[in-house]
Amino acid sequence: MAVKNQPGLSYQFEENNMNNIKKKLVCFYRDEEGASAIEYALIAAMVAVALVAFVDPINQAVTGMFQGIQDALTESEATE
Repeated sequence: MAVKNQPGLSYQFEENNMNNIKKKLVCFYRDEEGASAIEYALIAAMVAVALVAFVDPINQAVTGMFQGIQDALTESEATE
């Protein structure tokens, strides 16, 4: 995209174009918004893995507690 018959302008355009590319690359490198989104996605994935790993044991523990409460209530009714 150089202008013919003006050799200085061609070099200047290329230099400006390279400076613009460099500025955009630096801005892209420093931009942290995408990194935050990735971090949140990783946290959500870890929470999902933890839930899958602990759902059954938690379910069994809660069921056991309620079963114990039910048994205690049933025993107290039988003694009255």
